[in-house]
Amino acid sequence: GDGSASAPGGGGGGALYFAQPPPMHVKRYSAVLTSRPPAPVREGAVVVVMPRTSPPTFVVITGGDAAHAFSGHNGLLRALVLLLLHAYKRGGGSLGLVRLGAASVALDSIFNTPGKLL
Repeated sequence: GDGSASAPGGGGGGALYFAQPPPMHVKRYSAVLTSRPPAPVREGAVVVVMPRTSPPTFVVITGGDAAHAFSGHNGLLRALVLLLLHAYKRGGGSLGLVRLGAASVALDSIFNTPGKLL
């Protein structure tokens, strides 16, 4: 296979890739990689990378190569929350081609709260 969990080019957040970046023609995607992708991350895409294991560091890279690094024992949780927030705000509630609401992940009840989250 090509490393994707679903066919590229669908609605919502696009395809979901593990361990390897998507082909260059794929514009919208989510990926969990072991190193930074070779090309800039496109608008609408999100990548989670673990560049170091000691101390554990997780980096969330969004379109335009904006990088958010989280270190320490809670770094993974913080990176995953940012990944879910990206899916909610930019991916229409989808991570890859999976609608998180259909997977019993109620993002509205988490992120649609009074006041400002970030």
